[in-house]
Amino acid sequence: MKAFYYLFFLIALGACKAKTKSSSQNPTPTMKSEGPKDGSCTAELQGSKQLLIKTEEATGYLYPIVTDGDNLVIVYSYNKNAPEGIADGNHSETIHFEIPKTSNSLNKKDLELADVKLLYGKHCFCEDAGYYEVLNGELSVIKQDSKISFELSFKIDGVDSEIQHISETVILK
Repeated sequence: MKAFYYLFFLIALGACKAKTKSSSQNPTPTMKSEGPKDGSCTAELQGSKQLLIKTEEATGYLYPIVTDGDNLVIVYSYNKNAPEGIADGNHSETIHFEIPKTSNSLNKKDLELADVKLLYGKHCFCEDAGYYEVLNGELSVIKQDSKISFELSFKIDGVDSEIQHISETVILK
């Protein structure tokens, strides 16, 4: 177990570095991160929520809905800086997943990721834009005192994503 924490710490050094962003008007804790040099990352923890994955009837495309519930929902976002002078140059990616409020640790791999409703979204003016269920990867979550740390590595066949590995800590309030 000590080896896991050591490995988790080393990998966390290479991921987005978190800085706390607090607001008295917004009780949901958000971490603002230093992502890749061409963008920024944020991780948001939403308490007493649940994640629903809906399907658009006309197109069959997936999309997330966060509603009131008994779990914790984590939303991780990466926003790439748009090139100057390009109207359709915006690019962002999101990760949504849900964990039980009472769970102190969680490890899911490949098809088990469906248990946490892991959803990847690519938002851009590009061919592979949209939401995808993640069923190829590994997620580890550790809740300790007032912190939730998670590490995610994933791949979606046929989708070119900027973010394929996340290591983040979000503070519970």
